[in-house]
Amino acid sequence: HLSFDLLISTNKWRFLRRTNYISIAAYTYLLLKPGSSPEAITNKFPAVITQYADEAFRHHYDAGYSELSKKGKGYRFYLQALSDIHLHSNLEYELQPNGSILRVKVFGLIALFILLIACINFINLAVARADERAREAGIRKTLGSDKTQLMGQFFVEASMISLISTALALLLAFLLAPYFSLLDGGALFDTPLFAGPNLPLLFLASLLLGLLSGIYPALLFARMQPVQILDRQLQSSAGHRLLRKGLVVFQFAISAVLIIGTLVINNQLQYISQRPLGFNKDFLINLSPGQFLNPTQHRSFQQELAKLNSVTAVGGSNSIPGEETYGLRFRAKNEQRAEVVGRGLTIDKGFVETMQIELLDGRNFAEGFADSLSVLLSESAAQALCQGNCIGIQLTSKSVFMNDKQDEPTPYAVVGVVKDIHFQSLHQKLFPTFFIHHSRFRRAPNYVNLRIKADRVPETIESIQQRWKQFLPNRPFAYHFMDQHLEKLYHNEVEFQQQFTWFSILAILLACIGLWGLAAYTIHRRSKEFSVRRIVGASTMHLLVLLWKEYALLITIAMVLAVPVAWYSMNAWLANFAYASSIKWWMFLLAGLLTVLFALLTVSYHSIKTAYINPVHTLRNE
Repeated sequence: HLSFDLLISTNKWRFLRRTNYISIAAYTYLLLKPGSSPEAITNKFPAVITQYADEAFRHHYDAGYSELSKKGKGYRFYLQALSDIHLHSNLEYELQPNGSILRVKVFGLIALFILLIACINFINLAVARADERAREAGIRKTLGSDKTQLMGQFFVEASMISLISTALALLLAFLLAPYFSLLDGGALFDTPLFAGPNLPLLFLASLLLGLLSGIYPALLFARMQPVQILDRQLQSSAGHRLLRKGLVVFQFAISAVLIIGTLVINNQLQYISQRPLGFNKDFLINLSPGQFLNPTQHRSFQQELAKLNSVTAVGGSNSIPGEETYGLRFRAKNEQRAEVVGRGLTIDKGFVETMQIELLDGRNFAEGFADSLSVLLSESAAQALCQGNCIGIQLTSKSVFMNDKQDEPTPYAVVGVVKDIHFQSLHQKLFPTFFIHHSRFRRAPNYVNLRIKADRVPETIESIQQRWKQFLPNRPFAYHFMDQHLEKLYHNEVEFQQQFTWFSILAILLACIGLWGLAAYTIHRRSKEFSVRRIVGASTMHLLVLLWKEYALLITIAMVLAVPVAWYSMNAWLANFAYASSIKWWMFLLAGLLTVLFALLTVSYHSIKTAYINPVHTLRNE
């Protein structure tokens, strides 16, 4: 939760020593006494807040804390368990990117699906071979074996297969550790999963899994009567066939859900990458001299950078897209319209041009104007404040740092309106944005933004570095491209997409392997039928269609079951985005076609192989 190289005391930070009960200035941690109730402490917050902060609330919001709370506005004070932050917290100003409990649940569910598919494969093949194993069970019963011994045999077989598989899985996990690290960030083998009592528990779980997989085959064979088994030609019963088909449907329903999920996730990531952001992120470089340059030095630095032939525009700002901005609120002076709460961004005259933000009305900040009390509004801010007709209107703010005198709001003039920009990720809704000229705060912007030409990027970076060393010889040169910086906002989604895709492929592969084995056994049982059909004139394609029809029907049923499940689950995932793509009808169609294709290719191998065997050889063997 806290990763750092240095700890610095804040005792001399004058800003933090000011009395301010409603500013989000520091992270506050409480260590509760043993046996304390977090809920009881939280219930005492309103009284404490009213005692200390009510005056500040009334000054800034024209209402006390209790009044704001009743209206559902204002601040919400609560305790958050430290152990809940990593997986369950998704607040502004997190100290570092958090994990997601949703991802843990999704991949846990996929792991369960993979286990279920493996169990289904085992049960399916066991039931398919029921006739052969039934003869064995009949002979063993005739020779004196009872039900308990027969069930024990099948339980032991299933458990041994499961235990051996677990041992092989552990070996493969260690051998493939470098590849796993690409998926989980290297965390798999840093956990205590493979230490202490966990390994014995893993094998115990494997043993239980084997026993569960073997229950149905064991009961099936134990209840068979030896006289009935040995006295008739055994054929697969209707119940066995129905069970096999039902399990195949379940397997491919899971596969179809995963295919649809993969298509939806890929579509959402493509939607994010192509959605207009309100500015041009390409060939845009950000430098961060921070507060190490005073306003005069900062202006000279920008002028030197602007002289480079490959630099087309330079602008400064206190923040850049993808990072946090400060909260700000304005209302139209002398009007009764509601106050508009949004984001504040401190910029210079070159920022709008450098970012290629479209100017919709009025003018940009300019050299020939005293713009320290001027404001640019985003389109949504202008609409909320004055229905879009804002040029020349004066605004006032109750934000303390925006006023020269505490009890006298400083008026600001709206000089321009620009197109909305997505300053945060598309997980968050677009906020009204107020652009303030940096001269208002008498300090240099934190960032220098440069737009460069596309044809000489390495030479341009080298030239920028030379200018950096002239102005900041003791600061390491650091830069990043805006498009790469924005990609980090969706790192978790890209990682999720890669993991989901690989695990989906694994689940589908296992389903096909199970179908491959089942098809091989089914075709072996029907080899005499196929040979007779070949002799009386059936073509190879006729035999293939005969087999395909059965599995095509099963896949169709699987898709009918998969569609509502996939629709519900992927809509829940898309709800994490304020701007999400829709789930398209073609995704379900493509998922169905891919599922059918995988199944038919799996079945076709054995079908074609059987179709080309000389029927005389098959009948002679019979």
